[in-house]
Amino acid sequence: MKLPLNNLPAHLKKTLAPCYLVSGDEPLLVQEALDAIRKTARDHGFATRDLHVATRGFSWDELLASSGNLSLFSDKKIVERRLPTGKPGRDGSARIAEMAEQRAPDILFLVVAPKLDRRGGGAKWVKALQSAGVAIEIWPTGPREVPGWIGARMRQFGVSPD
Repeated sequence: MKLPLNNLPAHLKKTLAPCYLVSGDEPLLVQEALDAIRKTARDHGFATRDLHVATRGFSWDELLASSGNLSLFSDKKIVERRLPTGKPGRDGSARIAEMAEQRAPDILFLVVAPKLDRRGGGAKWVKALQSAGVAIEIWPTGPREVPGWIGARMRQFGVSPD
């Protein structure tokens, strides 16, 4: 399911999906969305996190192995996959789709990517994540929206704008 960023807090109060795709070119907003998801996951008992970054030479088998290796001290784990280019390739696409379809109750699967173009948004791995969990596309704040965004941010931190 696709979820607008401003609906994420209400969603996380109700439920925690088995997987999330967070994509966008606004680093602050992407990081805050990930922080909110991770905090909710910690509140649900996900105590450990494995982070994988798709760099040259990355073995996609490591991703699947990570989901099978649970800690002795935690029964739930976050497996986070960062795609700096947003293009995992054929093998990566198949592995991400496989992870999304597994829906293991003790694994929370997070995928982080830059803004996806039209072709990337229709990829098999994106569709698998959307059908198994939640996809959050983060769009830049437009010039007309900035004053309202700043006001909301100030109120969030207990400051009232003049």
